[in-house]
Amino acid sequence: MKKLYFLLLFVAVLSHSFAQYSSKIDINPILREHYDADVKNSCLQWVLESDSNLFYSSAEIPPLVLDSVWQALSAVYYEFDMPERDSVIDMYCIHQSYKEYLVKQVLFVPDFENPNIISWLNQDPGYPILDSIISKYEFNVEIKDWYVTLRTEQEINMYYVLALLKLIDGIEIAEPNYNSGIDGNRFTYRSIGADKYLYFNKAWGDCLAGCYAHHIWQFKIDENNNVEYIGTLRQYDEDNSIGEPWNCNITGIMEDDELVYMAISPNPAQEYVSFSIPFENKTEYRILNINGQIIKKGYLIGDDNISVSELKKGIYLIQLNSINNIKTYKISKI
Repeated sequence: MKKLYFLLLFVAVLSHSFAQYSSKIDINPILREHYDADVKNSCLQWVLESDSNLFYSSAEIPPLVLDSVWQALSAVYYEFDMPERDSVIDMYCIHQSYKEYLVKQVLFVPDFENPNIISWLNQDPGYPILDSIISKYEFNVEIKDWYVTLRTEQEINMYYVLALLKLIDGIEIAEPNYNSGIDGNRFTYRSIGADKYLYFNKAWGDCLAGCYAHHIWQFKIDENNNVEYIGTLRQYDEDNSIGEPWNCNITGIMEDDELVYMAISPNPAQEYVSFSIPFENKTEYRILNINGQIIKKGYLIGDDNISVSELKKGIYLIQLNSINNIKTYKISKI
């Protein structure tokens, strides 16, 4: 009876699993492109570790926690003068190599003698609760000899779906379907009070059995998005090299792009900022605060200046968007 109650509860909220949520922060598109899956995976990991009730309450990746992870990563990303930031983002290019929380595929073992399962397999007439889950999350179904795989391109909290599948009469086992015994680099988020923490872990050495060497960069981000590098954890012998960097340089620009050679002045600024090279083409600019929110935007051409007189005192970012890249400058408004 208790199992039936929870199943009915799941069904009742199924249609409301994906309420639309508008993020309160504006993410640099380059950062989003490269870190979207990492952020979602680390968000799910932290929610499971900190609040298991929330973790199993919805298929939606918790949006407020997701915003918090993005906010922390954005704060680190914009610390262009911090060498450790360059190491993890542009040199060693640390990403979550094995996304064990952002799962795309599951398998379940059905009772092939269960009348509901037989009806579902024959589509005569089907199995409404199972069909509704498959439809809701746009699963592709593949039926094997003794199990069934479900795969979706939706990025969801698959463990909620697994909990739902386990309640269905006729399903004996439901588990994530991924290769075990794989280890690798890690991107991890934590929060303590108002402070957020990001850990970038470069791992190597027999990673199929579990990496034995780790080099971990640790960042603390306070409630005002100030970033502090709090040290490195080295779990390997001193003579064991960390290896050559990949130098992906996601924040870099083509060397022949005119934006490379630009300098911004005055900085700190009070009334306006200008650039050392005129803009030959119409160029979009955006001014963001340290939370990633767009404060002002417009276009530049020739030797146009950007007025900052209306901005409050503080630190801002100016993004120049050319056809192939985005160049970001940090300014101080006084």
